[in-house]
Amino acid sequence: MEKKRKNVLIISHYFWPEDFKINELALGLSQKYNVTVLTGEPSYPSKNHFKKFDNNNQNKRIKIYRVPVFKRNNSNLSIFLNYLTFLFSLPIFGLFFLKKKKFNFIFVYQPSPITVGIAGIIIKYFKKCKLAIWVNDLWPDNVDYVNLTILKKLKFLFRLITNFIYKNSDYILVQSNGFKKKIKNSNFKKKIFFFPNWIDTTNYKKKTIDSKKINILRSRNFKIMYIGNIGYSQDFVGVIKILKKVKTKCLDFKFIIIGDGRDKEKIIKDIKNSNLEENVVFFGRVKKEYIKNFSKFSDILFLSLKKNKLFEVTIPAKLQTYLSLNKPIFGLISGEASKLIINLNCGITVNSGNYNKASTRIIDIIKNKKILRQFTKNDKISYRKKFLFKNIISDLDIFINQ
Repeated sequence: MEKKRKNVLIISHYFWPEDFKINELALGLSQKYNVTVLTGEPSYPSKNHFKKFDNNNQNKRIKIYRVPVFKRNNSNLSIFLNYLTFLFSLPIFGLFFLKKKKFNFIFVYQPSPITVGIAGIIIKYFKKCKLAIWVNDLWPDNVDYVNLTILKKLKFLFRLITNFIYKNSDYILVQSNGFKKKIKNSNFKKKIFFFPNWIDTTNYKKKTIDSKKINILRSRNFKIMYIGNIGYSQDFVGVIKILKKVKTKCLDFKFIIIGDGRDKEKIIKDIKNSNLEENVVFFGRVKKEYIKNFSKFSDILFLSLKKNKLFEVTIPAKLQTYLSLNKPIFGLISGEASKLIINLNCGITVNSGNYNKASTRIIDIIKNKKILRQFTKNDKISYRKKFLFKNIISDLDIFINQ
């Protein structure tokens, strides 16, 4: 007799067609469990990207409920209103949508904001089941580094909210071991577990690239590729400083940016003012399953985070995406992420904010590409196993079935 499948509820501010790791996790869990997702209408990084979104075009193995939210654009106010409306909309509409459903386990995906956990706690007590919160951003610590004044003024409130959520969660899953040290309340220590982002499981597909882009990709220039969000945290101001110094050496290189973000227009102006228009090109957003068509032409993938203490204990999910592409990585990054790149022998790192050293290393690599040959995908295979999806999801099975 087939064993009855357990019911798992995933609560997330972000979900398909927005591109976050929780999409892969939901698909993985749906192989063994009945998965329901409670989320909002898509608008990250901007509502303009989802004008053609078809709410009916959803994965048949996963039931998705979407609550109404104020959709964000690139303004600080819209982001704050997006967070605020989701905070109130999620538990109210969520309880209505789920009123006849029973669950064995609730999984809360928590990048930003932390307030998504409130709905998880409320629904947990109505459904009488265990709850795990997956902490990808540390609150209230990261409020100090967010470029939103209104959030900084509310830091004391976020501390109370964070403690409430941690206290009422059964499991606190952290994406970095460094997070354990940052969560200082001793009452939470016994329920904190390491649950990292995994190497992407994306089924990459072939796609025809338009002639203008393919000519750039096939050029003889040294190609540095950045894939992801163009925002405050990624330190593009510093990246431009590095590229300006590289250009002074009269080297042939292209810095190719695949992605979008709220700082894009500002960065375009900075590039123009820095006379880097011939060297920096924007390819726009590309669906994850087609990324490999572009990345295979790159010489190195670029990863960066601004210099601050919080980012030193963070491992950005982008790193795991890069690992799936099997290309050398250049990290302008410190702390946990830098250690991971070194331990996996998959690239070169320079501490965040050290622009002079970063430009020197990039110049050396452009002059001698043989430096990159040492970074092969087969090195440190045993260490890579820690970050394989099948191993990480097996750990989550233990929590669900306890």
